[in-house]
Amino acid sequence: MGKLPAVMIDGSFIIFCDRENKQTMKLKKEQIIKIEIMTIEKSVPLFGSAGKKGIVKISTY
Repeated sequence: MGKLPAVMIDGSFIIFCDRENKQTMKLKKEQIIKIEIMTIEKSVPLFGSAGKKGIVKISTY
């Protein structure tokens, strides 16, 4: 797989790019309040190996 980040919605990981099972994001554009892109330098110290490709954090509340 390519170098794609993990996706986190409201604090829960939804997609881990190194795994085969991926959940679809059932999210409407109107629900999204904030999107934060975390670089590898910021995500690895916070999330360990889950952040090795960066993280996209989506907030809906």
